[in-house]
Amino acid sequence: MDYEQRLPGAAITELSLAELQKGLYAYTSVRAPRGLKEQIYHEWIHNGDSVERIQLNIAGGREEGYRAWTRKQQFPHDAVGKWKIRVVTDSGQLLGATKFTVTP
Repeated sequence: MDYEQRLPGAAITELSLAELQKGLYAYTSVRAPRGLKEQIYHEWIHNGDSVERIQLNIAGGREEGYRAWTRKQQFPHDAVGKWKIRVVTDSGQLLGATKFTVTP
């Protein structure tokens, strides 16, 4: 992630367990109409099981939309496998998703 520009880095499709234990950012770009105020979540899923939901608050009206991210730093010791990060609304509507694999 480029902290000065507040832009994401390259998408990750595979990383080692050692790299994962340093923490990982999930980046989301959202367009929200005027007047919208909603919570969305980054839901972290490991081998099909939800392990954490991190809340983001979205407020509408900005023409350029919003960029938001969360950082997950605590992963299970057995984190090797398939991961998915789902971006969902409070009511469960899927807005987007990304996948990556953690290797030993």
